[in-house]
Formats: sequence, structure tokens, C-alpha cells
Amino acid sequence: MLSNLTRLNSQGQVGVSIETTNKILRAQLDLDIDGMIEIPTAEFIKILSVDKKVNNESLNILAEIFLVIADNASQQQNHKGKNKKLYLKCLEILEYLENTDTTYLFDRHSKIERLKKLL
Repeated sequence: MLSNLTRLNSQGQVGVSIETTNKILRAQLDLDIDGMIEIPTAEFIKILSVDKKVNNESLNILAEIFLVIADNASQQQNHKGKNKKLYLKCLEILEYLENTDTTYLFDRHSKIERLKKLL
């Protein structure tokens, strides 16, 4: 899913990539991107990890998806508010993984630092 999103984005088909991602997320989690970014912070990780049984690897992929979409949305004036929400959800996931995963990943830590500076 992530490679498909990246490929479509690089071809300038951002809308198609988001819709494709939403279809997959709806099928697997019964949630789409807009639904996820509206989940309150205190409940977000619990809903994904406990209720939807999303594992850490999948959470990491979801964070990457949010980051790719937010980076693209930041280039479009009409999506400025949405990209901030996506960055916040991405940061929330990455910080959760940073605190719970037994493996330290420099890439993940770098993304956390980047997001903190953006926000």
C-alpha cells in the first residue's frame, strides 16, 4: 500500500493515491484517513492497537502513509489544516512506537524530531 501511494504521488496522482489508500483502510480497519484524524488523541492508539488489533509494524506503515500524505498536502493551500492533523497523528504513532518497541530505530527518531519542529 505504501509503495503504491508513493508511486502515485510521484506521478502527480495524489487524489487517486489517497482514495486507493482509503479503500484499503476501510476494508481492513473500517476507518478511512479522515475518520482516523478525527479520533481524539487519548483514544487513537487504543482504538488501533487494542480494538482494531493493529500491530506495531502496521502502525509504522500507517505513520508513513500519514507522513507521505501530509507532506503532499502541505504543498496545497486548501489542505493546510488537514496536513497538521496528519502530522499530529503520525507523531502520535511514532512516539507510541518509540516508547513501546524494544528496537530503537534512528529513522523513526529522526522523523519524530522532524515532526516536532514542523508542529
